[in-house]
Amino acid sequence: MGALQERKNVKIVAFIQMFNEVTKGNLERCLINCQQWADEIVIYDDASTDNSVEVAERYTKHIIRGEVNNFFEELAHKQRLLELALTLWVDCDEILDRTGTLGGLRLLAEKGLKVDVDAYSFHETNFWRSETYYRTDTLFDKGWFVRLWKVVPGMSLLVENGLHKVLHPQNIREENIIKSGIRVLHYGFADYDYCLKHIGAIPEHGWDKSTFRKLAPDNWILNETKCLCHRVPVEWYPEENIPEDRWDKPKPRTIASLKSQEELAEE
Repeated sequence: MGALQERKNVKIVAFIQMFNEVTKGNLERCLINCQQWADEIVIYDDASTDNSVEVAERYTKHIIRGEVNNFFEELAHKQRLLELALTLWVDCDEILDRTGTLGGLRLLAEKGLKVDVDAYSFHETNFWRSETYYRTDTLFDKGWFVRLWKVVPGMSLLVENGLHKVLHPQNIREENIIKSGIRVLHYGFADYDYCLKHIGAIPEHGWDKSTFRKLAPDNWILNETKCLCHRVPVEWYPEENIPEDRWDKPKPRTIASLKSQEELAEE
């Protein structure tokens, strides 16, 4: 999410990295949620080719437009946002839970300015193959990420190329990070078809059917033999995000029963 900044009152700014999020169906859900808890929204657009920028302009005037898409320069993009915004991080396929959306985040921010804490981490709840169930086996339930931090002079990220690096500023002391009770609801795995595209399991990347099944056992996303899912409590959703209760509980699937992107496209 980002950072805290003390003026007359606490100011919370959402900063977001964006690429073709209208196409993915995430953008407006994210921005409507951000409007409820952020004073400002700042976006780095990673050279979107759909109308993401036009949609985002309905919610904020603070949009940094990248000229070339480079998904693996995530930290460099976030550093540019940090330099211009000094604020709070959320991804386009995420929203805060109901408690955080309806004032809980602001209360946490106000508390953070009064105690010896550098930052708060938030648990990421990963929806799986629906918006009704979330998954907790393997790495799906280990996501605690620093999202909210105090602004101090000279704040910077350790900029490295690649994904899944440390996404909070270097000056934050690990011993002064406190776990928050607010959840981040992550929609990235809710659509299995998009999930496969995201990890590169598509024919044009070389993942034919035999490769797909060969790699699946060692891939924490694809290997569903230990799939453990739970129904999302209705009180976790902001009111406007409660889904239709129309999905069956995702059950473990053997590697042999998994389908590649190519096979899914044929259905």
